[in-house]
Amino acid sequence: GKKKKKGKKKKKGKKKKKGKKKKQKGKKKSKGRQDGCTADEPCLTGLVKYLKQMKDKVSNFESQRKRIQKFIKISTNKGNKADIFKPILMKVMATGGANLSAPRCQGERESAGLANLTSLIAGLSGCQGTVEEACLALRPEFDPTYVEDCGVIVDTFEANVEDCLTKEEGERCTCWNSEDLSTSSAALAGCDISKLSQDVAKFKKNCTNQFAACRKLEDSAAAVIFQCSPKSNPTYLLQQIKGSNLNKAALTQLKAAVQEVAGKSRLKRQTTALSCADFAANLIKLLDMLIENPADATGPKEAEKMIAQKPASCTEAELQGVTGKIDQAMEMTDVAVKLATERYKAIVGSPPTEEEINKVNLE
Repeated sequence: GKKKKKGKKKKKGKKKKKGKKKKQKGKKKSKGRQDGCTADEPCLTGLVKYLKQMKDKVSNFESQRKRIQKFIKISTNKGNKADIFKPILMKVMATGGANLSAPRCQGERESAGLANLTSLIAGLSGCQGTVEEACLALRPEFDPTYVEDCGVIVDTFEANVEDCLTKEEGERCTCWNSEDLSTSSAALAGCDISKLSQDVAKFKKNCTNQFAACRKLEDSAAAVIFQCSPKSNPTYLLQQIKGSNLNKAALTQLKAAVQEVAGKSRLKRQTTALSCADFAANLIKLLDMLIENPADATGPKEAEKMIAQKPASCTEAELQGVTGKIDQAMEMTDVAVKLATERYKAIVGSPPTEEEINKVNLE
């Protein structure tokens, strides 16, 4: 009984295999009919050729054309704004004394930063011409009409192929063998902008590199201007510190004198004294000067003169706002000392010593 069952199983297995073979044969037939060119060799040859052109020629042309248009636009834009570096050049030149033949750094011809200044002026001076040449003059020559005409050919060929792909199965072979498709394919073969695309890519790279080099010079200008400004001269900075300190001391004495005058009752005016109105007016004038220039070398002498000419007494109304203005001027001397000290440290590498400050001449 068991042997009979085994025999039945073998027969069943054979039947299943036969069924699979039939299905596979059926699949092969339907795949061969999909292009509608199963028995037409020219149709199959054309089909392969045209689809290869779509994959290689058409897609490459589109990317190349877009790249050419994009790169030329970028380069033209950069070339048209080549004069953007002129304002910073003017600032650097002004820092050097506006004399190209004899520039100065920190107001001197002999300075450690002079080489950086002259190098920056030379680089920025050439930027406009360099960028205009790299981004405009060196643009590869080509015929835009040729590229446009090829664009039309590519679009026509692509449309013809798409039309064949959408045809009914029985009409496809006729479509692949059509003269219109053959003609547009031959025209497409004559369109090649790959060399132009490479040339434009090189041109754009050189343009952006030159522009970036000038941007780098522009970025370095701030440090050079800071270093070579006459206000970065160590002697000048020491004068600012010393002058501001002396003016603060003078203002402290002046404030005490004003408080003394305002605190007394009306007394007989001395013959050398100013009227309260003149004293207040002259005070405001001196204080405005020191607020604008806290290190003004004439400040201490002017303050001393004001103290010598102070009235015996004045009302608070006559000296209104004077004390507040003195405080403002004193605050500005502190700010000036702080800024000059920080700048001196940045230029020299260490803060100024008391000896250096006291030794500097204010004249």
